[in-house]
Amino acid sequence: MNDFVFTNLGRLEVGSHKLITSAGISATLDAATLTGTIGAFNTTLQITGNDVELVVSSATIPCDSWASANRLTGASGLENGKGDDPDGNGRNNLYEFAFDGNPLSGVNDGKIATVSSNQVLTLTLPVRTGATFSASSGDQLSALIDGIYYRVEGDVNLSTFADGITEVTTGDETTIQAGLPTLSTGWSYRTFRAPGTVPVVPKVFLRAKVSETP
Repeated sequence: MNDFVFTNLGRLEVGSHKLITSAGISATLDAATLTGTIGAFNTTLQITGNDVELVVSSATIPCDSWASANRLTGASGLENGKGDDPDGNGRNNLYEFAFDGNPLSGVNDGKIATVSSNQVLTLTLPVRTGATFSASSGDQLSALIDGIYYRVEGDVNLSTFADGITEVTTGDETTIQAGLPTLSTGWSYRTFRAPGTVPVVPKVFLRAKVSETP
């Protein structure tokens, strides 16, 4: 069996993309690799005549489905673009989606909590259920989930944001998260902490960011 790896295919667009042409093509495709998802696209690999083709179609984008479910139609005051801010609270729709906000309520952002627990500063926030995080230059960066990346950063002087942030997974997160607002289906709380203790580090800043690129 031969494995073929294609790189630098250019920008994906909806349609059929010819990968290989051979007058005498004779091949079978592994069923496990026939379909997949790349970003906001569904992909299918198929053989058509003498061609191996990659068929690209639009995937359901969770942020768009969320916008529709929250009555964002695109009309004035109900703008549905990811960069739009229909409630005028300074947080666009992508942010509201990522952190389980309400895009039509400028005061519904109480689900992100920064607290000092056992002399350690922590940040608890909603993320899409199933998000996985790993260390990245001192930050905690999520893998791509539902078209977005989360990044949690910390710093003592608001300059480099390169402190060694870690996720709280020892059971203390259960206590920290107790009493926080109930999340919508599809989101789960996660808790992250700054290094050191509050008396040793008199000030520290934590922030969470969301984007469509890491």
